[in-house]
Amino acid sequence: MAGHSFLGTWEVSNCGFYAKERSIDRILFQFNLDENGGVTWYYPDELSNVTLFNCDTYEIYTTANMEVYIRFALVAGQVLEFRSDQLEPKEKVVLTCKGLCILKCRKIPEGEYRPTNKFTFLTALEEGFFSDLKIVASNKKEFHAHSTILRLHCKDINWLSDPPPFDNLPEDVLRIILHFIYSEALPENITEDLAAQVITQVATYDSLARLNEMCQIYLDNMQFKDKILQLITDMHTSLNQIIDYFKPKSSSETIANNPSQFCYAIKQSIRDVAVVGINLLLICDLFQKTKGKLPKSERVDIIKYAKARLPHFFVQLTKLVDVLKTTFLSMTPAQQADIAIYLAPQIGLILDKLSELISQLELALQQVIINHIKLSLVRGRRCRNILDIDEISKLRTFQEHVYCSSVLLDRKRNSFFDMSAEEKLGSIGRDLELLIDELPICLMRLDEDKAAFDEKLNWKEFYFCFVVGTSKITSILQKIVTQSDSFQMVLHQFCDVVKRDAFNQALKDMQLFDDNFDLTKSMQLSYRELQMLREEYEDISEMLKGMRLLDGRYLCSQKFADYDFTDPIRNQKLYGHEVLEFDYKQNLYTAPPSKDGNLTKLTEKSLDGANSDMEFVLTYNDDEIIFKAHRVIVASRCDWFRRALTSGMKEDIDKRIFVHDSNPTIFKMFLKYLYMDKINFSSLNSDQRIDVLVLADRYEVDSLKQTTEYILQSSIELDVVLSMTRLADQFNAKILKSACFYKILQHPSLVEVDEFLELPLSLQVEVFDCILNPCGKPKYIEIADDDDATPEPHLHCEKTKLELCLKQIRDIVGDVTPREGLVRIILAADYDLCRAVNYFYARN
Repeated sequence: MAGHSFLGTWEVSNCGFYAKERSIDRILFQFNLDENGGVTWYYPDELSNVTLFNCDTYEIYTTANMEVYIRFALVAGQVLEFRSDQLEPKEKVVLTCKGLCILKCRKIPEGEYRPTNKFTFLTALEEGFFSDLKIVASNKKEFHAHSTILRLHCKDINWLSDPPPFDNLPEDVLRIILHFIYSEALPENITEDLAAQVITQVATYDSLARLNEMCQIYLDNMQFKDKILQLITDMHTSLNQIIDYFKPKSSSETIANNPSQFCYAIKQSIRDVAVVGINLLLICDLFQKTKGKLPKSERVDIIKYAKARLPHFFVQLTKLVDVLKTTFLSMTPAQQADIAIYLAPQIGLILDKLSELISQLELALQQVIINHIKLSLVRGRRCRNILDIDEISKLRTFQEHVYCSSVLLDRKRNSFFDMSAEEKLGSIGRDLELLIDELPICLMRLDEDKAAFDEKLNWKEFYFCFVVGTSKITSILQKIVTQSDSFQMVLHQFCDVVKRDAFNQALKDMQLFDDNFDLTKSMQLSYRELQMLREEYEDISEMLKGMRLLDGRYLCSQKFADYDFTDPIRNQKLYGHEVLEFDYKQNLYTAPPSKDGNLTKLTEKSLDGANSDMEFVLTYNDDEIIFKAHRVIVASRCDWFRRALTSGMKEDIDKRIFVHDSNPTIFKMFLKYLYMDKINFSSLNSDQRIDVLVLADRYEVDSLKQTTEYILQSSIELDVVLSMTRLADQFNAKILKSACFYKILQHPSLVEVDEFLELPLSLQVEVFDCILNPCGKPKYIEIADDDDATPEPHLHCEKTKLELCLKQIRDIVGDVTPREGLVRIILAADYDLCRAVNYFYARN
């Protein structure tokens, strides 16, 4: 399947963001593309404001000329499009977004560590090691808990009481409470009934107030989900009602026999269609409002339900058109004439009302555009201003369509009123005949659309289109909300026409409708005031003519241009808010990052060794230094320690672990990292940071090892890059090793120094391979037209130099190597014979 090889987790090993004629390289992050069309980003805090990381869904498509693109869905329905340099990548790929950035990605194997930066003790709860407290559920299920962790989180609860707190509760309720204490998150299998029971059980404990609040938020979110599903059901009900209006009650009793009933059915159908339309907008609005609140699985369930209901909508529409066809085809000429007579005065009223509504909508749009332009001018000419210009352009385009529709409708209305009574009846009769002719064609098109939907719109494409579409609609609704006063007049008129409580309530739910709005003020605009509004609109619109309108990709690049990756404080001021922090209200099922959670703050208090149950013995300068610790904490955070403390060997029996070849200061910081998930690298020099890397590698703390690798990248200078490469190779530090290779690639003369020859031979070969085959190195080749091509004098010189060097290296290595291989070596060595020979023998 096309695009299947893109699934999985990718690490951006090199990244260039183009901003104000400069590129910012080596900003590393990771992203995961799942099979459901979702994308998850892992990035450092300083990149929190980058627009790309707001994307939560993607799609992969292949063009006719076999180019592969990945499209990421942004907010407001915008899309970022990256072109892949490979059709089916295996290990590496280069993604290019024109004018924005180049991402050089490496696929992370399934078994390789992926940073989550979450701080929990769930491993201890699930495995029950070092438990000193047993809580029994009502079904006799035993939970092996740890007083050390329970006392940290819930100081107002006496965990040593008999029976212990929460004893004899239902198993699932007790599991949720303990899951929260050990991770500060809710389990994903929570239900509404369980959440209500948890609220009842923890309401009296102040230390569990957040659990109480999170369960209440969960119940509110489930109401959101149920409301969305109910709205879909209501749409089906409305369509069934429309079908019933026109469906004949019997073979002899049809709606065509009664013109008044026929007109009543049309009016009610239009109202029901309006309710269906407004419910669709409300579904989009609610779905986007629940983004970040509902877990991803629940949001996927909503989209799956919507996709599953689409075939039923097709069935209903087909049935409706079929009923209409049957009804109209059964009409006799006399019945058509009777309906035309009844419709003639009604059509005049409808045209008058439509003309008034469209005129009010045009005025509202003009007012919105004026306000938008004024706000844009106040903001200045930065990225936000450019985005405003794009939005204003779209508003003007829509306003022009509304204006054209208004002019066309006025002509039709005037033409209709100029007709005689007989001409009106003839015109209506012809329109009815045209409608009857179109209904069979409409049925055919519905069948074709249904077949195309079933065949071409698979789950991933539907998921992407649903997210992008709802985002775009919600963005428009939000803009209307900010300018709601301008639309109140037209919205009140729409409500007067529809006359449905469901329609009015949906507008209120979207914050578009205000019952208390003073309509008399809007209705009393004088002709002069209307004329001034139109003149202001024309004058201020002239300002847009000289402004360059940009596409979405360039807008995003301007966003990056405004953003200074090296100055987060400036960015906070620029965008008017602090760097994004974890919001537990929007991440009920996700344990907070260590910097935002309470567990790290609580475990910090345990570093003094109080109530400790184990020791680390560090030998330093013939002295033994003791560090007291808690088994449950260090075993939860470090697999090596857990294995040692549960092995049944000396470390397990004595509850002591001996540490060799380490500095007390470094080990204390290492232990502090296990307790708090943070370490102060700014107070350490380069050698001490290497000591931290060695400790992290020895005790298999991959998160600390990876963090240290990132920190050490700043210490890679020309005089230490080779020793750092040896170190990275020795401790399998892939990130640091990649950074060292990158440095060597920029300075290939490093392979000629004596220190390079002291590296292991296998490492030398890797370095040469990196130089000869720089992974992901972008190559921009411009091909000139044949007519413009002119011979370059320097090409002959280059060819002569190449042939001379090729002859010299042949004299040394012989003729066993193909010409192409030697040419690559010579080019990589920059025509230096000694360097080329070194490359050749290192590779062979």
